[in-house]
Amino acid sequence: MPGFFSSLRWGLSRHRRLLAALAAGVAVLAGLSAITQGQTEVPVLVAAHEIASGSKLTSADLRVSRWPAAIVPDRALTTAEEAIGQISVAAITERAPITASDLLEEGQLVAPGLVALPLSFATSSPIDLLQVGSTIDIIGPDPATGMSKVLVSGARVVSVPESSGTSWANSAAKSVLIEVTPSAAATLNSAAAISSLSFALH
Repeated sequence: MPGFFSSLRWGLSRHRRLLAALAAGVAVLAGLSAITQGQTEVPVLVAAHEIASGSKLTSADLRVSRWPAAIVPDRALTTAEEAIGQISVAAITERAPITASDLLEEGQLVAPGLVALPLSFATSSPIDLLQVGSTIDIIGPDPATGMSKVLVSGARVVSVPESSGTSWANSAAKSVLIEVTPSAAATLNSAAAISSLSFALH
């Protein structure tokens, strides 16, 4: 019998780290399970498939899923009725939650608090690559120093000129409507008075 207990103690000592690791793993899994079970799930409206920017949403584009309340984004919609008939501001990936800021009412050009600013870009800028919903950084001279810099980052294109068989880049009269804050609009207008603007496409 003493030999048995000696062997048992030796075996436990040899595998002590493994047993400790297993015990720790069980404790972690138990804790995660308790946390998950304690979370409240709420309905969240998500994209049923990838939705292109500028799309008018229908019931086929939408479905309601249930998410833990702790990870639901701000202003997330909860029913399809809130989104049907509205226009997607930018592309929405499949299963992504849809928020109020992702949509515009039909006929509404820009989000509340923002303005639509018409801009003409340098003739070398590839305007034909732009489409409604494109996100761009606008580059131009700093009104204070005259040095070139990113003046506005992440601006959304809300309207592009129609092509008439010639390159848009060859027409200085063609303007692009950009959604920006009023202060950004003032900065861009000041910069455009100094020199032409260009953009970088996200």
